[in-house]
Amino acid sequence: TFRKLDTVEPCIARRAMVTVGYGVVYPSPNGLIVVTPKGADNVLKGIWDPDEWKALIAKSQDMFAVIHDEKYYLGFVTETPTPVTEFYIFDPSEQPIQISAILPASYMGALVDRDEDKLFFLGRQTVPNGPCVWWYDPDDLQGSGRLIGDWQSGTYTMAMPCNMGAAQVIFEPIGFNLCLANFYADGVFVFSQNVSSSEPFRLPGGFLARDWSISISTDSEIHGIYVAETIAELRGAGSQ
Repeated sequence: TFRKLDTVEPCIARRAMVTVGYGVVYPSPNGLIVVTPKGADNVLKGIWDPDEWKALIAKSQDMFAVIHDEKYYLGFVTETPTPVTEFYIFDPSEQPIQISAILPASYMGALVDRDEDKLFFLGRQTVPNGPCVWWYDPDDLQGSGRLIGDWQSGTYTMAMPCNMGAAQVIFEPIGFNLCLANFYADGVFVFSQNVSSSEPFRLPGGFLARDWSISISTDSEIHGIYVAETIAELRGAGSQ
């Protein structure tokens, strides 16, 4: 049956509108829109800063997307000065929505082989027999051809200003064993740690902040991230 949507959210890239089992996903000027029988919902509202989203759209010359393993792969093609595609991976089935990213590269399209259940990227480079095609395997746990993924947390606002003095990243070292953690206080970068094990480590002191966030760049599997004011509090949280 036909029903008019209550929300006015235009699609800004026809190559980025794809169907999923429960509806349709597409980018709008205000975020990522998921349309289901219940209506249209901006799943990035309150998660992705609207100004950053609009800035990413403004610098993009083209956008395209595919669905693979129920995840929405959205590519933003920018000219810098050669075409580069920034890929973000969204899982709209999770609440709140899960977002990750893969390293920018010169991709101009993507295709999912349904028979083989494989995701391919079409590169702008050419080989003697034609365009270069890359197979992206998110389940490659041996590190052969693994890409670096970037994850950004939301902002956690404390009841009172405090100093987060300790952190712990529980991860499974695979691939090149890269796990870079960046910490932000009141929106300002304060510390970076190349994590080599799942042991706790200390963060710098001497200041207080209410808003805290963290970003991770890694080719490994992350199982948990803990941040606390002291090592003792951290060990207590990790044991729960």
